[in-house]
Amino acid sequence: MKKYELILFDFDGTLADSIPWLVKAINGVAEKYKFRQLTLKEFTELRGRSPHEVMKYMQVAWWKVPLIARHMRQLAAQNIRQIQLFEGMDIILAQLSAADVRLGVVSSNSEENVRHVLGDALANVVEFYECSVPILRKRARFERIVRKANLEREKILCVGDEIRDAEAAKQAQLAFGAVGWGMSRIQDFAPYAPREVFFQVSDIATRLID
Repeated sequence: MKKYELILFDFDGTLADSIPWLVKAINGVAEKYKFRQLTLKEFTELRGRSPHEVMKYMQVAWWKVPLIARHMRQLAAQNIRQIQLFEGMDIILAQLSAADVRLGVVSSNSEENVRHVLGDALANVVEFYECSVPILRKRARFERIVRKANLEREKILCVGDEIRDAEAAKQAQLAFGAVGWGMSRIQDFAPYAPREVFFQVSDIATRLID
């Protein structure tokens, strides 16, 4: 038996192990767009911060954010072979689909990049794609999928690895599931009281499919 009718996944840091690539790329982007470069220690310390806090610390002008996001998507496309699904995630997505759970991806990355990493077979089991999402616009994309899916909100779960994912789910009045292998740590999500907590990839199927 399935616990939710629809699961909306974040991509980077949730489905795909792209954070190591991001750590390598971020300072080159910082040099290009004239914001603060980070040491590995600083990057780690920022993992549990909100987007506003991170942007303030990195001294990023908000008007540059869309430019930076577009540049990051282009870089990801150029280095797409360095980005893979987390081990076992392909099996989990297939199991969810086999259990008639509807799937969606809501990501700041491009749909082309997401589909490439998923591969044709998995990309075809994802029903909803909301990609190239501005950093603070996830709630609007969640709302769009709610309307398209024609489901009651309690039947939908948003799964992500960042504070902004939890914030957007809360704003959209959707249940949130926090993962323990991405950008933020499980303890960082405590103020948001996630409905589900996944410490390892296999927990997704264990907790969501009976």
